[in-house]
Amino acid sequence: MNITTENELINWLLEPTDIGIRYLTMRDFLQTEPDIINTVRIAAHTEGPIAQVMKHMFKEGYWEKPGAGYYPKYTGTVWSIILLAQLGASIEVDERIAIACSYLLEHALTQDGHFTVNGLPSGTADCLQGNLCAALLDLGHSDPRLDKAFEWMARSVTGEGVAPLTDKRAHLRYYAGKCGSNFACGSNNKLPCAWGATKVMLAFGKLPRERRTKLINQAITTGINFDGEENNRGTVMHTPMEVPFFLTKVFKSYSLYIRFFKPTSIFSSVKVGFLEQPVNVNNKTVIKK
Repeated sequence: MNITTENELINWLLEPTDIGIRYLTMRDFLQTEPDIINTVRIAAHTEGPIAQVMKHMFKEGYWEKPGAGYYPKYTGTVWSIILLAQLGASIEVDERIAIACSYLLEHALTQDGHFTVNGLPSGTADCLQGNLCAALLDLGHSDPRLDKAFEWMARSVTGEGVAPLTDKRAHLRYYAGKCGSNFACGSNNKLPCAWGATKVMLAFGKLPRERRTKLINQAITTGINFDGEENNRGTVMHTPMEVPFFLTKVFKSYSLYIRFFKPTSIFSSVKVGFLEQPVNVNNKTVIKK
């Protein structure tokens, strides 16, 4: 399929057979009447991919098996919640999502605000922290523990109040995985990781300004000044991608690849087309060939 104009793109995204994509297109690109978008929003939760994800949730609020939910990839609790957020799910429409968010906070978040793969501070990472902080905001979940998660995320970026990983007696310190400030990651040879940086900055960007503390603003400044091109795990892009990529009928504005080009998880596409030219929707460059 060759899509070269905005109208062709919008018509494709609005195909009634893809209710989830239809909903996100109306929400993010079009000025849709409230009653119409609400009807489509409900349909996306009851008929589309959101409903498919939710039908696998256990009544306690987890997917696959109890616990922190990072495993199994990519169907455990962590990934299901991230995916729901990307698909535009909301607690306002399905109250079961609130149960899932509370379960996640209870089992994957430490008392100091680390989101972890195993319930322990040593199991945290920038990408996981940013993904889940952003997802919970998008889903509409409100909980004081989420403020703690943002506080730790800011400290992990700036280093304020965090001891080096060698100081094993310190209450709050870095570990082999999340090994230092400025987005340093043990999985990236202890160098700053652009993949993690994009997730952290994505979450900070979603946090309302009135909830941004001085520490969070310092972390945001660190992220703005971060030079991803010097690192090994991808780069922080400040323009649309300069390489070929398939347009995906996907989640929210992440598919636009405007500033942060990395998708928030392995999940990438629902339906694929191929563009011959960049296409703009409401002055947003969607993709390049």
